[in-house]
Amino acid sequence: MEKKFILQADYNFGWNYILANPDVNAAEKLEKCYFYNIDKLGMKVDAILWESHCFLPQECESNNTDIYQCFKGRGIDMMQVLIDACHKRGIESIFHHRISEVDSSHVKKLKGKDGWNKTKLSHPDWIIKTWWREGHWNFASEGLRQFKLDYITSIMRKYNFDGICIDFSRHLPCLPVGRQWEERHCLTQFMCDLKNRIKRISPAIKIGAKVPENNRVCHDDGFDVESWIQKDAVDFLVLGSRSVTVEVDWYKQITMGHDVMLYPCWDVHHSSDALHFMPKEFYRGLILNWFYKGADGIVGFNFAPAPVNEMKKIGVDQASSGDAYEEGQDFKEYYESYIESQDANKKRKYVAERRGGYPYITGSFTTNCYAPLPAEIPNDGGFVDIPVETIGDFGGRKATVKLLISNAKEGIDHFAVLVNGAERKNISENFHFIDRQIFWPEPQKPSGRTYCMTDNPSELLVLSECFDGCLLSDKTIVSVAVIDRTDYILDNITVERVELIIDGET
Repeated sequence: MEKKFILQADYNFGWNYILANPDVNAAEKLEKCYFYNIDKLGMKVDAILWESHCFLPQECESNNTDIYQCFKGRGIDMMQVLIDACHKRGIESIFHHRISEVDSSHVKKLKGKDGWNKTKLSHPDWIIKTWWREGHWNFASEGLRQFKLDYITSIMRKYNFDGICIDFSRHLPCLPVGRQWEERHCLTQFMCDLKNRIKRISPAIKIGAKVPENNRVCHDDGFDVESWIQKDAVDFLVLGSRSVTVEVDWYKQITMGHDVMLYPCWDVHHSSDALHFMPKEFYRGLILNWFYKGADGIVGFNFAPAPVNEMKKIGVDQASSGDAYEEGQDFKEYYESYIESQDANKKRKYVAERRGGYPYITGSFTTNCYAPLPAEIPNDGGFVDIPVETIGDFGGRKATVKLLISNAKEGIDHFAVLVNGAERKNISENFHFIDRQIFWPEPQKPSGRTYCMTDNPSELLVLSECFDGCLLSDKTIVSVAVIDRTDYILDNITVERVELIIDGET
């Protein structure tokens, strides 16, 4: 079966231009921009998850954006324009709903609570006091669940979407903190009630959810996805958002016997920590790992619909998106890697996951909190083991192991490196490598494309060696120890990156 290519489209730009030019055909210009890569470059997109809340009426009137009000005042329903644009191109159009989005008051300069979400102020039992000043929706409240169901149902009746995807990554918590798993039945009930409502509108409408990358994180945040599957509450799942190691195989196991499609997701803006601006070979390895484990397709998030210069030609500004849509790391890179991923002759890069990064969360989803890196190397000469998923047969291919290490001292610290237990005897050392995405010794900043580089990088150590790819396995273990260290009271040495590169064509 052909693997699907899906876009999660957070295309909320062009605002200033449209608001300042009431006489232009804004709808035509935005459609031309949003479908540029598809129309001009011939990229085949199977579905778009529309996250363009600026074009939709919101749950609370006070949360409607200026751009929505502007289009409404001109008698234009921009959301329907985009749905029709998808359908005439043979693309599925899906309503991607952030289940607990921050309120629009964050873009307004307010004193006190003027402009806050009136529904939240009227129903304090519907919210959880958390990092967001107005609180997050509390799905342990039955009243809140019915409110949300009414809103989603109204949108699905108003528009001819092909599906609905509930995005649980934006934002957590959505259950009382510390009791998420205890209250998991509330989200299960919500998903079942959603299915019952939506299927009454049309049995053909697909129901999905964006859920964590593995079972452990699901448990932390109160997502009993296994029960959702057993109750046939979903038709598809978007897995993870900014995680390299998505446990597609676990999801494949729990969906056995149920017709549920699985789509891992990569967010190019809030990428996995220190994995921004990655080359195509990284995407090839990432996507192929997911496909080998049983994914039915992939989702790309926060990719530009058109190159920056083309958007400028069309007259669409980027507003708050800023450098997130720089050329060189756009939709084209990810799409071509998706096409090339199964070409055995292409060069690939596999990496170990890093913890941390995404700041807008109380919970585990999107934090990669169980990732192996950064990893301190024991001062007693012992090894630290770093797993890297490298699924496939690489016999006869050249492979390179590459480790990036902070706080190593030239002339003092010496290292041993193993790959699946085999010692590498010809390791090269470079103590003067610069990686601006590693903030050491400063605290690592939250993961965001526009602020992922430090202006004050430190020199780091790179250890590397080329070897025969037959040594790799589906989960390769790279081990490193510091040996012959002159002074064991020195500060800890830390592994910041681990990469395995398979040679081939570029």
